[in-house]
Amino acid sequence: MADQAKGKGIAPKRASNPADLGQSSRPPPPIRTLSEDEEDGEDYSEVIEVLKQYIKSYKRVIASQSSNIKTLLLSLNTLKASIKDSVSAIKNISSTLASLTNSSNAVATTIGKTSYSPRFDPFSGTIDLDSPPRPPRKEPYLGPAVNSATSNLDLPIDIGSKEGFKDTITSSIVKELSKKAYTIPDDKNPDISNTYSDSDQAVLLMLLRDSLSSSPRAAISWIYIPSKAFKLLVRQYSRPIESKKEDVYNEFHALTFSTYKKGLSAFNAEFNGYLAKLTMAKIDIDPSLILNQYFKALESKFPSWIVEVE
Repeated sequence: MADQAKGKGIAPKRASNPADLGQSSRPPPPIRTLSEDEEDGEDYSEVIEVLKQYIKSYKRVIASQSSNIKTLLLSLNTLKASIKDSVSAIKNISSTLASLTNSSNAVATTIGKTSYSPRFDPFSGTIDLDSPPRPPRKEPYLGPAVNSATSNLDLPIDIGSKEGFKDTITSSIVKELSKKAYTIPDDKNPDISNTYSDSDQAVLLMLLRDSLSSSPRAAISWIYIPSKAFKLLVRQYSRPIESKKEDVYNEFHALTFSTYKKGLSAFNAEFNGYLAKLTMAKIDIDPSLILNQYFKALESKFPSWIVEVE
């Protein structure tokens, strides 16, 4: 049969005994089933590590937020305490206002019984009904008074109308005019009265009021310290003029507005300046001559103003 099998090409039957095949008697290992990730061939270990780091960071943030929350709670407690104090202060103010209202009502009922007005003390918040009124406050002395009627005159002397020239220029009128211009109290400067007569002082005070140039005005506080200003002016004008009385007198009579390039106010200032120098130099000029000289200087410019004063 074997020969027949060979001849027919039939393969010999294999032995079913494992010992005959030379194999081990151990059972085969179990077959492991692959997961879907392993089947895809991807590894997520790095992603897992990154997630762990994120978790640690979140834990730190949560811890920091917890500290901030504690600080916020402390601030809220402080704010509550401040609000409580404010409410208490408002209550105190309301109580004070109520007390002041009651005091005002008391004043309204008793004001007719007092001979003076009650006094309110803003520092203590009380109204004093018993103390007598305070004496009026004395204003400090700020120098000579200025009369508005004579403070803006362009003429060297307030002479009024043309018809009154002859009878108005006297020593008594000059002294009265000086009271309207400036007045120096005797206790402020007792030496002035011993140096110049009343009429000379009156003329000087009126003339120097508007005749000073900008330089002396900047150096002398005429309004606030008139006695000192007067002494300085006397010293400024009198010393260099005493030896030049004739020159000053001739220059004064040579003044004319026709050749004067500046305005009338500037001319008046220069005219008054010469009058002051003449007075300081002890040159006696009759008031009528002063007026005649002034109008003569203006004759060519203002002919209708001319009037002779005897």
